[in-house]
Amino acid sequence: AVVNGNLEHALPHILNVSIPNINSEYLLLALDREGVALSAKSACNAGEKASHVVSALGGPVWRAENTLRFSLGRDTTVSDVRNAVSTLVKIVGKTPSL
Repeated sequence: AVVNGNLEHALPHILNVSIPNINSEYLLLALDREGVALSAKSACNAGEKASHVVSALGGPVWRAENTLRFSLGRDTTVSDVRNAVSTLVKIVGKTPSL
């Protein structure tokens, strides 16, 4: 996974990543089936193929097309984060590359 943005200047409760060769919409649905809630791209650009924010950062097109946005809230626990990470690793490990 590639972190999109600069972690030194990011909000502490949002993480945006891209995973090469795996469609983010597929991951979004697979994670949702496992009880992990997240977003692909930004909420204000639903329906667009790529994140204009990640596109503006430069780099390969796949990064802007395959973004996942994890948002943590007041009620998010360490267990929730660990579960999300282990579930993502499990799904990515079983997913054939594009």
